Amino acid sequence: RGVGRGRRGPGTPAHRARAQMPKPNANKPKGVRGKDSEVSKSKGLGDDGKSAAGKVKEAAVKLPTPPAGFHMKKALKRKVALVEKYNELKAKGKLEVFMEKRRRKMASRDRTLIPRASRG
Repeated sequence: RGVGRGRRGPGTPAHRARAQMPKPNANKPKGVRGKDSEVSKSKGLGDDGKSAAGKVKEAAVKLPTPPAGFHMKKALKRKVALVEKYNELKAKGKLEVFMEKRRRKMASRDRTLIPRASRG
């Protein structure tokens, strides 16, 4: 507790003034509150919900060599690598075998991580 802060709470003039201020969504119907299509258009989002910068980034990722000054984040690199691996496995016809091995691996991991009593 500080010294000289004065009285705070519902009885103070500042609190009463704040209570009388209109709420931002008070005049809108309940279904209209939140993100509107007009709002997304004003933000520069297209029909698919992506911004112009997002579209440029997506196009840069698809290029064989990214343009100068473009840096892929680690998560985006992982995503691109995963898509490449998926397409490569699908082309070779080894996707089902890979997914089955992965399922077994994850099930084994779950057995070690989840206590026996919880598994049922």
